[in-house]
Amino acid sequence: MIVGRCFRNVSAIQVILWVVTCVTLNASDLLAAWDLRDKPFGFRLQLTDDRMTYFFPASHPIISMNPAGDDLTHEPPFEYNARGLLASEIAHFGSSGWVTIFSPLAFLRLGDSGTAGLFLHRTDVHDSTTLQGQRFELDTSAATFRYSHRVGPDWSVGGSIKVGRNHTSLEDSSVNAASAVVKGEYALGVMGRLSSQWTTGLFVTVAPSWIDTNIQAGGAAQELKQTTVMTRVRGGFGWQPSPDKGVYFDTQYLRIRNKTDAANLARFMLVGEQFVTPTIPIRLGLTLDTELQATPMVGFGLYNLMGLNFDFYYGYNSYPEIRHELGKTNYWLIGVGKSF
Repeated sequence: MIVGRCFRNVSAIQVILWVVTCVTLNASDLLAAWDLRDKPFGFRLQLTDDRMTYFFPASHPIISMNPAGDDLTHEPPFEYNARGLLASEIAHFGSSGWVTIFSPLAFLRLGDSGTAGLFLHRTDVHDSTTLQGQRFELDTSAATFRYSHRVGPDWSVGGSIKVGRNHTSLEDSSVNAASAVVKGEYALGVMGRLSSQWTTGLFVTVAPSWIDTNIQAGGAAQELKQTTVMTRVRGGFGWQPSPDKGVYFDTQYLRIRNKTDAANLARFMLVGEQFVTPTIPIRLGLTLDTELQATPMVGFGLYNLMGLNFDFYYGYNSYPEIRHELGKTNYWLIGVGKSF
């Protein structure tokens, strides 16, 4: 009875105002998470971690970064017992300086028990100054273990574990902010052929980071500790109307958060592929994100050339999440692989 009297004393207008207030506050928080302009540099830097994997669609049966993809295709030129790959990447920042990434990769077929892979990564930033006049430094070392297994003639599942550490700093005449980061990354994926012309793939990644930041300014020092968690969900479809051509579309959702803040981003990726000969594919792609930043790319491969497989890629505006500090970036990748 008391509850009933209380509700009778509340007008419909008050209820509507309460609902509108709650929806508005939640919508404001949601919209703020999608606006990267005021997010910390460290948040936005982490969003670039997998930027360049848009070269490698989630449903591509040969070159996907989906951890489920390694065991799906056993046809030439990827019919092997073991395979080694060296990838060298360089990106020149629009402000100044450049970043180099060096990655040796190894794959081992385990017979009918799947395919295992081990990746090592080394990243270094050289002679970089932001548009705001701060010196930017970064060095990263990481290792990734991947495993995938075919669960039928047309489907495979897989997962990966990545561990790494990095050091970043921004420094000018008045302040030096340096961070030591320990990071894990865990991914699960599935890939399959829906028909003779259609493929699909999906993988989910969770990446916690433990960050220790030391800030020195005006003769005083401050230490901050925080944990961030990055979640990435990426899926897509591929259409191969004939063996020598294909079109691949991916959608990716990213969210990074800590105890007090969060940031969201979505990317939409389109890649077209045409084999001009059985061993020379040409690839064109475009990525558009919810910040309305476009990243075009072009690439080609040379397979079975003196027993080696080569891949070459170029991308423009490759790290738009940090363009306010480092400008638009030109990016190149060269990969060479050998199968045994």
